[in-house]
Parts: sequence; C-alpha cells; structure tokens
Amino acid sequence: MKCILTLGKTALSTPPFSLKRVCLSPPPLQVRYTGLILIVPPFFLVNMTFNEMNQKRKVDFINLNDLMKNQTKFTENEINQYYNKNRDSFTEIYKTIEFINLTPKNLSDAEEYNDLFFEKIDEIDDLIVQNVQLNSIVKKFDLDNLKSITINEIGENVNSKKIKVIDDDFIKKVFNFENENTAELIEHGNKFFIFQISKIDSIEKKVTEESVRKKIILELKKKDKRKMLGEIVNKINNKNFKKSDFYKFSEEKELIIKKIEINGKNDDKIFKKELLDQIYRYNKDEVIVVADIGLIEIYLIYISEVKNKTVDKNSDEYNEYLNLSRSSIATNVFNTYDTYLNKKYEIDINYKALNGVSSYF
Repeated sequence: MKCILTLGKTALSTPPFSLKRVCLSPPPLQVRYTGLILIVPPFFLVNMTFNEMNQKRKVDFINLNDLMKNQTKFTENEINQYYNKNRDSFTEIYKTIEFINLTPKNLSDAEEYNDLFFEKIDEIDDLIVQNVQLNSIVKKFDLDNLKSITINEIGENVNSKKIKVIDDDFIKKVFNFENENTAELIEHGNKFFIFQISKIDSIEKKVTEESVRKKIILELKKKDKRKMLGEIVNKINNKNFKKSDFYKFSEEKELIIKKIEINGKNDDKIFKKELLDQIYRYNKDEVIVVADIGLIEIYLIYISEVKNKTVDKNSDEYNEYLNLSRSSIATNVFNTYDTYLNKKYEIDINYKALNGVSSYF
C-alpha cells in the first residue's frame, strides 16, 4: 500500500507525531492526531505513578569493585597474550597538522576586525578553492607563528601525552578532515584558522608502553568482572542465591555490607539514576546485581524493605502525577497502534514533499 501525505503545521507539531499513524488512521483518528486527546486517568493509576517514583526502599549492598581490587592481579603472560590477540586495537592513526590562527594583527596589521581583514579571509578562501598549499598562503600573506602538531583523535602525541592546543572541539573538528596536503579554512570559537594535514601515520603501540599496559589491565579487569557477574547472576536466576547467601558471600570474601534507605527514584546520593532504575524493578527480599554500562559501578544488593507511598489528591503533586499518568497512557496507546500498523502496512513516504512542509517551521 502506498500512502501520499498531505500534512499541515498542526499535525506535524502535535506530539506524539507518527507519519505512518496519521497516514493510515481513519478520519476520526486523524482529527485526534492534530489536536489534544483528553485522557483522565483513574486515581489508582495516578497513585501507581507517584508510588513508582517516591516509594522508599531499605537496601543492604556490597560494592563488588572491592572484591576485584583484592583479587585482580595479572601476570606478564596474561598481559602479553591479550596484546597479541588484540594487536589491531593498539594501532592508532596519528595526523601531523600544521595550522595558524588568523588574527587582525597578523592579517591586516590592526587590533580589531575590519573590512580589510575579512577581504583577506575571502581571498584566502578563494586560494584554498584553487588548491593552493598552506605554505604558499603563509608566504603570500607574510604570516608567522605557523604551528605543527602530531596527534591522535583524542589529542595525544605518540607518547600518549595530551597536547595543549586550543581545545578538544578544535582537535575533533580538524582531525575529522581526511585529505593530506590540502589547506582548509575554518571558524572556531569566533576565531579563524587555516590548517593542513601534512602526514597521516598508522602506528602500532608496543606492549611495554605504560598507556598500553593500563588499557590491557583495564580490559582484563572488565573480563574478570563479567565472569564474576555471570556466575552470581546465574545463581540468582536459578534461585540459588538468596538472603542467607548474600551474608555468607560477604563473610567469605571479607566484604563490608552497607545499609541505606533510598527516598525515591531521584535520591541519587549513593546510587546514580541508572542504578536506581534497576533497583526499583525488583521486589522486597530479592537479591540482585546492578551495574552501569561500563562496569565502573557494580553492587550486590539485598532489598530488605519497601515502603509504598500514597499521593494526596489535594496536593500540587497530584496534578503533576496526573499529567505524567496521562502522558504514559497516551504513549502506550500510540505505541500499540504503531505496532499494529507496522505489522499490517508498508509505508512509502515522499520525503521531498515532507521537507517542503518542514520548511514552514
């Protein structure tokens, strides 16, 4: 089925917007998508949303990173084996970049920007279009203070030392250019620069370098963490790691158990939001493992108590959570409808026409 879309500003600006949904909906629903849908959630749904955010929880937790600190030591053989298996990851691209900051002083012999400065900027831009090299431009305009640096994509030299030059955004912007021996003019931070990549090298770092060893040890630690987490999570999933096992694990590994009360999902004094979301998915008396995506923070947690909260209908909070519940219901309805449409239809959108409509905004 092919659908031709004719949409006005209201339809495009009213969330949650879906081309497929507007296109395929029968006329009554199409009207709803261009206006507001009135949803009045019942009290129990409002209170459920409130309780989900404000429910108090008492937890006992063990920082599993303490276990890794005590146990993680790697031999030279393990480090060398990892290096040999992953040599490609220790090869980095380094670019030698020549650049100069164009100022009113060095370009127009003035203290402030003036017409002559911008005339020369335009002239330099024209020369670059004609593939004139950086050195020729420098000579033509009698420019001095030309700098040269050799860096990788994070601004480090071949000795893994950070190079102090302008800022990280400047390095990122310049490093993204691929062409060698081609002058470029850029504006950065209200300043003008001309630069040229004079050389590109692919350099394999040696296993004896400190930065390489640090990276290998970090990866080996992550590998050990994943193995340890896998073993604990497997026991938890098989119902073989309960409250008594939690305390036994602490004794055997000589790890400290800390006890805290969490005052809702936004109480990030101890655990960051990413971990709080994981904790609040589970029930009282459950033992769980929570970790961030980089395995920097890892905790074994026992949920000892859950205190439910009830919202006051006469409070300002009630209206706040009424709106959150309304938004949640609308999103779920729209997502369900989108799923239905995705299964039933294949839509061909005329993006050229759509781009014309978007120009109204």
